[in-house]
Amino acid sequence: MSATAYSSSQSIELRSVALPLPQYHLLEIPNELLHLFDPTAIKKDVKETASEHAAKKRKLVPTRLTIKGRYDDQAVLVTDTQTLALRAVSQSNSLLLCSIDAAPPPAPGKDGDEASAKPALYLCSNITDTLELAPVVPRLDRLTGLLKASQYEGEDEEQRRSAGAARPVRKYTLKQLKSIVQASPVELENGLIHHHIIEMDGYMRHISPAWIVSTLQVLISHLDLHALIPDNVPLRETVDALHSVHGLRKQVVTALLTQFFGTPSSTDSDKATLDTKAIVHFLGVQALKSTARISIPLSDFVRTWHESCLSPDFRNLAQLDLLSGYYILNPSPSPSVSLYPNPASIKIQFFSYHELPADPAARFQDLFLTRPSWLAADLLPFINDLALNDKKKDGLLLKFTRASKTKVLDWELSNDQKRRWNKDKKLTGPDGKATNVWRDVVMYSARVKY
Repeated sequence: MSATAYSSSQSIELRSVALPLPQYHLLEIPNELLHLFDPTAIKKDVKETASEHAAKKRKLVPTRLTIKGRYDDQAVLVTDTQTLALRAVSQSNSLLLCSIDAAPPPAPGKDGDEASAKPALYLCSNITDTLELAPVVPRLDRLTGLLKASQYEGEDEEQRRSAGAARPVRKYTLKQLKSIVQASPVELENGLIHHHIIEMDGYMRHISPAWIVSTLQVLISHLDLHALIPDNVPLRETVDALHSVHGLRKQVVTALLTQFFGTPSSTDSDKATLDTKAIVHFLGVQALKSTARISIPLSDFVRTWHESCLSPDFRNLAQLDLLSGYYILNPSPSPSVSLYPNPASIKIQFFSYHELPADPAARFQDLFLTRPSWLAADLLPFINDLALNDKKKDGLLLKFTRASKTKVLDWELSNDQKRRWNKDKKLTGPDGKATNVWRDVVMYSARVKY
């Protein structure tokens, strides 16, 4: 292919490199990552951060880029602190990549001494799409699947495995998880704590939920027995006691006290501050999960949950809103219902956002196949993990749902108030004035029919 382009002052020959043309991809780089590609941006950044907050800012500046993903995964690019999806964006107009080089000499026998010295414009590639980087939530759901076969279930099971009585299982090192799981190092570290995973004997092990439940109950009993305050637990003394009396591995007990359900004290390195709500939350989720998605009376579940908490200090924290995102109630508030259901007829069902698809389209399909419409307060806990911020979450709601304003009965009223409303169709307060039992809510329904 050859053509000539003219202007008022000069001309240049347009040529093509040998066909087929090489394939190139253009990557659009966000400003916060520009310094990783442009040395001048690094110098500018250093100059800008040379202040009293320089040390703090340097911790937040990404210093490494890695592309992660298995063959069937959508590739992501991760920095030290953030995960970004690589997405191809089609261009409405073609973008021609060209280079300027000297034109080849003319064929033998032709007078081309002057022409051979002229530069030529070479067409190198035709770009029809570019790659953009979009922040996404880290894809940590793969962790539990990878480590399920090698779960830590207590010392008895460990001895059985070491004796060869159990089938060998695949174990993963931290380095292997970093290469497989699509998350930045900081996000992965947080994910390991959230999913109760620690390194044991060189391999990453997921601590069995059943083992954690029994250990937490042993810990609660120990606190009660010795009149210990959850905000100020003697770390070494408690770890040694649980090891000597109950045979619990010190490393795992320490992780429970200082990572999973507590933090080391900021004033005393030998003290730990327990997160009592996190403990009660975990006990409630496991009690609900044991029902295997079978609806059970709410009163029965609450009783079981309270019993699992053992101590009144923990039992008093067992409120249903602590399990948001892990259950649905039947029946639920509805604009078409003007009477409160009998408390004995209300059932609870395990329904966890962790077990819903990670893809937004599939997630909303599952939700609306479960219920044709959702109150905003009920729906949001099941989609919060899909978006990094409220703006992204609003975008998902706009794309997959239709919102409408309506009124439903206020379920926060006491059982006595509900009974009086069902009987008299009105409710008065202590001052004799009518009490409004209806509240304004936002109801979401599917944008498409499933």
